[in-house]
Amino acid sequence: MKMTVRNTALLIVCFAIIGSTSNAGACEFVQPLTMAQALKRLHTHREIQQQLDRIATYCENPIWAGPLIDNGAGGILNIDVELSPNANVNHEVCGAGSLPSIREAVTCTVPEGERGNRDPSTVGFSTQGRPLWAVRMGNPNGVRVMYWTQQHGNEVASTEAALNVIRTLAFGRSRWIKNVLNRLDIVIVVRANPDGGEVGQECFLSPYPIGQPITAESCGLTRYTVDPTAGGGFIEDSEEDFRGVVGRGYDMNRYHHPDLFRPVRPKETQALIAAALAFSPEYIVDLHGDLFKGDCDIDMESIAPVPYLGGIPGATCLVDKDDDQTGSMPADDLIHFSYISNIVSNDDPSLPQSYTLGANLIRAVERRQLGLGARFSQVALDVGAVEEANPYDSIGINLVGWEVGQVPGVSLGVLAIKDGTPTIGMTTDTGFDPARLLNAVEINEVALVASLKNFAQFTQTPPSNDAAYCDIRTAVSVLVELPESVFGPNPYSEFPVMVPLLPGTVPVQYFDACSR
Repeated sequence: MKMTVRNTALLIVCFAIIGSTSNAGACEFVQPLTMAQALKRLHTHREIQQQLDRIATYCENPIWAGPLIDNGAGGILNIDVELSPNANVNHEVCGAGSLPSIREAVTCTVPEGERGNRDPSTVGFSTQGRPLWAVRMGNPNGVRVMYWTQQHGNEVASTEAALNVIRTLAFGRSRWIKNVLNRLDIVIVVRANPDGGEVGQECFLSPYPIGQPITAESCGLTRYTVDPTAGGGFIEDSEEDFRGVVGRGYDMNRYHHPDLFRPVRPKETQALIAAALAFSPEYIVDLHGDLFKGDCDIDMESIAPVPYLGGIPGATCLVDKDDDQTGSMPADDLIHFSYISNIVSNDDPSLPQSYTLGANLIRAVERRQLGLGARFSQVALDVGAVEEANPYDSIGINLVGWEVGQVPGVSLGVLAIKDGTPTIGMTTDTGFDPARLLNAVEINEVALVASLKNFAQFTQTPPSNDAAYCDIRTAVSVLVELPESVFGPNPYSEFPVMVPLLPGTVPVQYFDACSR
């Protein structure tokens, strides 16, 4: 039976969340999950540790599991080493003189007296003291690859998928597994945002009270880190280039400054940057699951500006290229998998890897009938800017990533709190869609395995520019929700709106992979 992305009543589950990719042949149809069922399938921080410890204890293929950063308790990576004099970073971040340690360097980026973490001893832990868990496996002399999951705490599927793939690599005997472990040195950070990703049965019983810290009892599943000191309190008292929600936490994905020339404020991001500087991988893969990205043909006559989201217009899509109908794009037809590709020039040496990896990942997902794929350039809707495609390029690391559509939601700008009321900016954390969770986990597993196979293959057969990359669609829209409870009365309070990513409507930078 052929399964398409329009079949939302039933989902194919080839990789059960609590199972293993080694059971890929045991496909079955299941009803969509309820919210309570979905919560039970997600791992708490403590359960992640228990899973990794159990895998490392009984594995057939050697694996090292523990805290990402060695803080004297057997961590994976040592950051108490001198910052390399050959690294293209700010070596005087802690002042002129002898080179600082990596641990000192990431905290010295925050000027004295400013908000953000300046305590070197806390690097490797979340704001609330949870260690970042990780595994290392493969050949210590192989090509180094680092994976991060769940920087945004409400983007849950990548962590669940990573646990399954780690289990498969630890116990599997397949030829591709041996090939990957022989050729690659792999570090996987499992849930980079431990506080924002913490789960519990109380997560969705009531809206989270904005402006109050998340406790262990109320749990997280919020996009941000959990730091009630973040941002200052009001826009005029906030940090320069603050990204997050005032009084709630930082958007850790917006603080990746590995060259150390700008403040890295969240503890969690400091740990990822320190790990990258210590491990020095050739590739970093950043796994997300954010807004739905659409690659439909937009009905140009339907674009109409609206006084929301800074005047960003809504639109409808042509239903199907093969149909003569025009109408709203059904949610089932939206992209499930978006490959976030680097914006590179034709003479960039990373171009062949970028094209080949992107093309092969999307083909792997589409071959499994799991969803449509596209390339996507990150957009900052609130400030009218394109996010830096690869901040790690400055230190010689090729950063790639993907997003699996999970939540039609919006998270924009700085949100100031006055007497418990949002006064500046807009945000919402709607959690995740349990009906799509199994599909999203499977997509992440397929893409994870495909990326490992590709990185291993690159060690033997360097990729060329001839990767049929032009066949990959470009994401041209996002689907967002503007609930009245957060945004006030608006035309889109009861249904999602398609926001076109077109020149002149949303500041978005396209690069034409076909023009070389």
